[in-house]
Amino acid sequence: MKQALRIVLMLALFVTAVSVPVSGPTSLEAAQEMVPDFRLPMLDGGTFEMRKLINQKTVLINFWATWCIPCRKEMIHLQKLYDQYKGQGFEVLAISIDDASRQSQVKPFVKKYNYTFPILLDTDSLVLKKFQTQPDIPFSVLVDRRGRIVRRFQGYKPGDEETVRREVVRLLESQQ
Repeated sequence: MKQALRIVLMLALFVTAVSVPVSGPTSLEAAQEMVPDFRLPMLDGGTFEMRKLINQKTVLINFWATWCIPCRKEMIHLQKLYDQYKGQGFEVLAISIDDASRQSQVKPFVKKYNYTFPILLDTDSLVLKKFQTQPDIPFSVLVDRRGRIVRRFQGYKPGDEETVRREVVRLLESQQ
């Protein structure tokens, strides 16, 4: 009787452990989710349309703001990543969520640090809200060439850039 009870308890623990949801989507779940289409003004003029990159490039979409210290630290590494892999079908889209009162600070900031990847302006955070319900930044989304969200990255701390780089390389190699 004790043996049967022990087996039932172990089975119940196993079922509970496998059914507990993990925080955030797993790679498999995220891969099923398509990147939402959006249009945003570009810092250097014109309008960017996400749909034009689908079937063209692997994309890292990064949400940031000039006032966000972790964002500022992360962007240095995004530029290095962009420089290293842009010739292999990789694109970084840096989407500033600075509101209208701070938008005038974006261009001088980008110029000061010589960022060369596309800078988009989401002054009302409407595009950010398509990706997550809370406006916590920095926040990045890695999208494969087919437009599927493969991975989400929340926040930044030193060393995170290596995790992002590994994911980008893995994705670029799998799509050749």
